[in-house]
Amino acid sequence: MVAIAGAATKSSHAVNAVTALNEGFQQAFFWSGIVAFIGSVLALLFVRTRK
Repeated sequence: MVAIAGAATKSSHAVNAVTALNEGFQQAFFWSGIVAFIGSVLALLFVRTRK
């Protein structure tokens, strides 16, 4: 998350530093949510219960 937030903050074209930092954290949380969603789908597909 830190790498995504740092890269997005650095590449932001916002005039205000706070706005750029906010955009970076927004990107980091968005992609973390995507990874968590994919992980939950994979867990539902591949985890088997005992009979």
